[in-house]
Amino acid sequence: MSSTPAAEPTSRLSFNLRFNRTYGFISLLVALLSLSVLTPPSAKATSRTVVQAWHWPAAAGEFSVIRPFSPALVAYGPGHRGVDLQLPLGSEVMAPTGGTVIFNGLVARTPTLVLDHGRGLRSTYQPVTSSLHIGQVVKTGLVIGFLSASTSRMGTHCGPVPCLHWGVRNSVGYLDPLSLIRPTMPVLLPLRP
Repeated sequence: MSSTPAAEPTSRLSFNLRFNRTYGFISLLVALLSLSVLTPPSAKATSRTVVQAWHWPAAAGEFSVIRPFSPALVAYGPGHRGVDLQLPLGSEVMAPTGGTVIFNGLVARTPTLVLDHGRGLRSTYQPVTSSLHIGQVVKTGLVIGFLSASTSRMGTHCGPVPCLHWGVRNSVGYLDPLSLIRPTMPVLLPLRP
């Protein structure tokens, strides 16, 4: 009879551990689901509004996308964390949406400009020379700099073709800049007789 009471607390202990783990997991799951369901509609609308306000960083008809966004599967893994737009050297680069300059200088000997757009979004432009200073506020469509030749020993980012590298990042990771651009609405013209 002495062996039975010793086995009983052990089985009760394992049951309590299993119950607590299961209950903890279910509580966590319910909490996460309630956060996603209880997000106020105004917050959802605000994030959509931000996304719809973006424009191309170059004049229409001046560029073509020569390398698309390709997300890395792991941190610091291979991928392309932005898009490359083929542009002639000296082309104007414009703010795709309003923001504040948070960096203007060289990164790996390449002229780089970074804008903070609020809500955790930042955009990067390379190789871009700019006379803007840190803290300066820019509006959508304002010329923020000019496409320049990279001073890197590695050459340009796109090989022999001059291009603008446009990257966007939020607090979680890199985003495809093309996904932020407001789609243009087609305009139907009247038929001519």
